[in-house]
Amino acid sequence: MFVRARRGLSHTHVGSVHSADGETALQAARDLFTRSMAWGIKRYTNDELRQQFVDATVPQADLLGLTVPDPDLAWNEERGQYDFGEPDWDEFAMMVKGEGEIPDLRISTRRNAHTEGEWVREAAAAYAEKQQERERVA
Repeated sequence: MFVRARRGLSHTHVGSVHSADGETALQAARDLFTRSMAWGIKRYTNDELRQQFVDATVPQADLLGLTVPDPDLAWNEERGQYDFGEPDWDEFAMMVKGEGEIPDLRISTRRNAHTEGEWVREAAAAYAEKQQERERVA
């Protein structure tokens, strides 16, 4: 999501929105970023934002065949939202600090993906160079 404070100014990246469809994503973007970020106002509590996140991402995970690792996760028909367990805040704090084995695994996985994707970057660079050469010749 990008916003522009005034006409003539550059757009600034303020975040991302995940949603099941474009209309809902647009509304969420307007609510979550455009108005609140422009004015520096926090319009939703952390719990409300967490609920919106869970409600938006669980159906995406289901669609992809992924399982969310929360034994308390369940659809609440009455509220029309997902119920979920309390996060492990100690584990969260460790992740933020980059402590424990999970951050090491995440960094290792990212490094491996970067290394294994080198051929894609090289192919893209070669293609771009070839396109530039064709434009010079034409």
